[in-house]
Amino acid sequence: MKKKIFVFLYHFFYRTLLSFLTMILFWHKGIRTRRHFERKNFDDSEKDNSDRASFIADLCFEFSSEGEFQQVLPLIQDSLKDGKKIEIIFFSPSVEHAVQHLVSEYPLQIRFMRFPLLYDFFLLGQKSIMNWMTAKKLILVRYDFFPEFYLWSLDENHQLIVLWASFKKERIQNKEISLWKKIFFKQVDYIVFATLKEYEFAHKSGLFIREKDVFDLRTIQIKKRIEIKDVTLNQKFPQLQ
Repeated sequence: MKKKIFVFLYHFFYRTLLSFLTMILFWHKGIRTRRHFERKNFDDSEKDNSDRASFIADLCFEFSSEGEFQQVLPLIQDSLKDGKKIEIIFFSPSVEHAVQHLVSEYPLQIRFMRFPLLYDFFLLGQKSIMNWMTAKKLILVRYDFFPEFYLWSLDENHQLIVLWASFKKERIQNKEISLWKKIFFKQVDYIVFATLKEYEFAHKSGLFIREKDVFDLRTIQIKKRIEIKDVTLNQKFPQLQ
């Protein structure tokens, strides 16, 4: 029943509202820029032979920015080295180049998608997240609590993980965690908090927590970069010696 209600709200309110706003604001520079960004999904799908029938991913990672990508990169690299197939969903154009570079290193193990935010006739045929993903385990980095991910998580065979959950804005402004975040987190199977303060704040706010962990993988990434610093510097700056 819960899934049916949410599906109704998603299709008849959320998507309808986005479609309406996209239509009346088609002239806006931000809309035109976003449409151009998302249109690249069509070009990539034509070049990519890893379609849904032949590519079944073990994991899917979702993030927005370059910073979030770097935070989760150690997990992605370890997964790829273990031979796993992964899917990547990213929201911001700022991280596009870094994702494409990673794909060039593991072309047979990665497929990626720019998050399809717009719903308008200019992008007819664009796949939704639910239709595109093949992985049963989705790992969100920090903040992107889009309704599509919640709807995806309602399938009992799907596992939703949130890394480095943070409520810094709410803590600083002494505000309650929003109702939507509370609803979303109830559907999460495993949460890694950014800091112990974030966990304590969530606990005091009555947020339902199935698992608790606090860890920052940036330390691993920093360690790896230090280990290869001499090679990297000599390659990029041969005059350094």
